[in-house]
Amino acid sequence: LVTSVMDGAEYKETDSIAPLGPKQHGLCLPYGGESVLLMTERWTKLGSELYLAKKDKYNVSKIPDIYDAAKYDALHNSHMKLTSLEELYTVAKRLADGVIPNEYGVNPTQKITIGKNICHNLLDKLLCDLHHARDESKQTWSWEKSLNKKKEKLEMGGAERGE
Repeated sequence: LVTSVMDGAEYKETDSIAPLGPKQHGLCLPYGGESVLLMTERWTKLGSELYLAKKDKYNVSKIPDIYDAAKYDALHNSHMKLTSLEELYTVAKRLADGVIPNEYGVNPTQKITIGKNICHNLLDKLLCDLHHARDESKQTWSWEKSLNKKKEKLEMGGAERGE
């Protein structure tokens, strides 16, 4: 179902285009400047990430992504008449309603542990970025200070010669 969304999509000239669907050079294109190729790749990637053929298993963590993509295309790209999008949206919504509330744990202890790990990683990244910015500022300040000293010496040398 996921990989069939783009089958039969209409990206040719149409009589009426949804207000959000751009019409360029007589073509009905995806919303927001996204190319048809990128849109096709997006759905292909989602399909391959949902079903892991080597393991013969489904990756339920991709259900929220599929639901988001289906909702986005239903809202913004309905003018393209994407095959099976309505059915996919309905199924994805039902699955997402069960998956999303448990995405970060099933019980309070799991939710706290997962939240703590996510926050820890984000804080580590923020701290690393702050250290990098501080070091960069020190280097810039040191360089500017050195440049000003050289400039002062040059100006003093000119004053001594009576310039």
